[in-house]
Amino acid sequence: MFMFGIAPEGVDNPLIVMVGFEEEIVMAQGLTAFGEDPDFYFANPSDFASYITVDTIESTITFSQLDLIDTTGTVMLSLNGTIGPGMVDILADVETELPFPFFEEDAGDYYTTFYEDSTGITWEIFEDYYNEEIVDTSDFEWYATSDSIYLIKEDNYENIERDAFAYEFNGDTLIVISEDRPCDEYIDYYNSTMDDCMEEISEELTMLAELEDVDDFFVLEESIMIPISMVSIPPDVGTMPQQFSLYPAYPNPFNPVTTIRFDVGDATVNITSLRIYDITGRNIATLINEQIDPGNYELQWNGSEHPSGVYFSELISGSTRLTRKMVLLK
Repeated sequence: MFMFGIAPEGVDNPLIVMVGFEEEIVMAQGLTAFGEDPDFYFANPSDFASYITVDTIESTITFSQLDLIDTTGTVMLSLNGTIGPGMVDILADVETELPFPFFEEDAGDYYTTFYEDSTGITWEIFEDYYNEEIVDTSDFEWYATSDSIYLIKEDNYENIERDAFAYEFNGDTLIVISEDRPCDEYIDYYNSTMDDCMEEISEELTMLAELEDVDDFFVLEESIMIPISMVSIPPDVGTMPQQFSLYPAYPNPFNPVTTIRFDVGDATVNITSLRIYDITGRNIATLINEQIDPGNYELQWNGSEHPSGVYFSELISGSTRLTRKMVLLK
């Protein structure tokens, strides 16, 4: 959630600390609002061996006053202390929560509208293999009690699906909670046991691999829905960009591919170039260097041949020069 601009609870100045052992690189990323270019700090590689201790048995990393600098070489903060994995105690016959965030890679924009006549529609906007925008919609009916909401819809085979969810409001935010018991279907379909199901699940959730004699397993998923305003734009309204813009790369940090979007808004400029530089200022890739028409553009950069570290995308069009930071983290 940090990567989406949501601060972890109880942390005053949150950072993500990234350590590349083979490259002897340490970087930290500060929290910024989603869509804004975050601040990055990094350590001098020559300090790695002197100020960092790694315990491979306990899986901990200890920093001893390791200075982190910004792109100007100014010391911005110092890392001191030990970080390592958190532990969860699981006791027999005691229901235990195992927090585990799920994120769908390359997920598109997802919208749901509940109409007052107990009907609704969902639509998802995503890109296909050829980077073409696809819109997928589905209709449903709904009704709600004081603590549960029910969705009724037809699937592709005209079968009626009825799903029940718990819900609550936090201000104008709707939190919908669903429960899934994956082992029920697995056991019925394969005529197997709970242990067989847990063995299958542990291939994805390795934290469950050593559990035996599990009596029950279920997954609770929270969907957080916030209100938005949709605005339609008539087809005759011009949508060409009026200026040059270079947007933050996404994802960022990335491994190994990131997408860079930019706008070109002046037809009189002869050459537009988009280049990638490493932290030393060396030009390592030129994504475009030619005359292009005004419009919105999107390119991908594959950093698989380059080490982890801080990189910069630079857009130059005429007298305009724009730069964005990004982090390759392998």
